[in-house]
Amino acid sequence: MNGKALASGLRLSEMEATEMTDVLHYLMEDDMRFVSAEEADAVTAYRTQLYLLYDKTYKYGVSSRNQQNGRTYIPKNAGSDIGFDDPVFNTGETKPYIPPTNFNPDSVLPFGSDLDAPLG
Repeated sequence: MNGKALASGLRLSEMEATEMTDVLHYLMEDDMRFVSAEEADAVTAYRTQLYLLYDKTYKYGVSSRNQQNGRTYIPKNAGSDIGFDDPVFNTGETKPYIPPTNFNPDSVLPFGSDLDAPLG
């Protein structure tokens, strides 16, 4: 991201934190816009090769090749980087259904007794 910012004439290291966050957010959104699945695959292939120059693995690519019936195949160990293999996430327990809160915009307590009234 810093390279793209520098190419745009922006120096992230000299920005206020809030401005830097806005710029990074914009660059990340812009980075994920693709016209087609083929373009997304081509960008992923290009970045995979580019990361090899740095002896790194590109882990953030997108691929339409692994899709079946509109769903992407996710390997069982895919969440290991972010802790999804932790037993806390894999309890096998099904959570009970909680119906939506009734909303009445004309009431003093628009969400009933479940939530506090909005601040004035």
